[in-house]
Amino acid sequence: RRSIMKSALLLHCCSELLTAARADVYCPNAGDLMVAYGGGVQIQDGGWGIQGDGGAATKASFNLVGGFVEFDFDVSNANTGVIPNIYTVSPDGIGGGFTSDKYCDDGQNDKPDCLEVEWLESNGGCGGATTLHTVSGTGDGACNYWGCRSTYHFGGPTFHMKVEYDNDGKFTITRDGEQISGDSLQPAASGNDWGIVKSTYESKGAVIYSSQWTGSWVPADFCGGGPGDLDGSRFSISNLRVSGSVVQGPEPQKCSGPQPSPSPPTPSPSAQCNMMPGKNNDGTNLKSSADITASADECCSKCSSTSGCAGFTWVHANQECWLKSAV
Repeated sequence: RRSIMKSALLLHCCSELLTAARADVYCPNAGDLMVAYGGGVQIQDGGWGIQGDGGAATKASFNLVGGFVEFDFDVSNANTGVIPNIYTVSPDGIGGGFTSDKYCDDGQNDKPDCLEVEWLESNGGCGGATTLHTVSGTGDGACNYWGCRSTYHFGGPTFHMKVEYDNDGKFTITRDGEQISGDSLQPAASGNDWGIVKSTYESKGAVIYSSQWTGSWVPADFCGGGPGDLDGSRFSISNLRVSGSVVQGPEPQKCSGPQPSPSPPTPSPSAQCNMMPGKNNDGTNLKSSADITASADECCSKCSSTSGCAGFTWVHANQECWLKSAV
């Protein structure tokens, strides 16, 4: 009781606090995923396969700021002019889990507008595009319905993708060793655009959504035009892993065994903890006394190496590191 009270009082006596919670790594099983629409969707542990017109999604939404998502993408049986994809949307009101009636995106359609971050829209198995949509409307020079986009060829129809977010909300996507930087989008995304990603992921989270469709517009049109043979087209997502915190919906299955680092080389400790300067997370102290560390990063490292640590409060004035068993 005394240790919990002491930590809470630090919020009043000390002006420079830094609090953080460790990001979990999730390996969603079939029960953590759902069929969004279509009769040709097969849900499995770690992903899904989609034959023809259909969609799948996570039931939970995640704060991915400072975290990552990785998966294997197989479009070896996808047809030219058909668009297999994977992206995030950020709907409201999904505390019980995402459902299809809560779908939103940032497109010219009858769905509500919301942040849409298209990690990959593929044109069959030939090439694809990464596109950011942060605001409504059309016209050049903004990440609106038309999007800020980077387009590229695939080296082959099966590959591993890792989407990493820095603490400002900007992504870097690595596809079999080739990087697609947030700075490579055209038109260029601004700091305001990445700020929208950050604030939306923190407040609403990101539902990971994936579908297959066709139309007259296709990404990477150098591969061929649309529409394509949708019914005969199939793609799959597998080995899905998510590093982040759940914002809405049910918590999915956590990964077991050694966890991957957020980025090579070994990341700085701040990349493993979601830092919130000036905030005391209160919670439950793991020990009756504080450790003394030279920095918040060192406190993060101590939390990461301590069994049962879920977060910490670091006090700048006296360098106290209070490890938390719950935040």
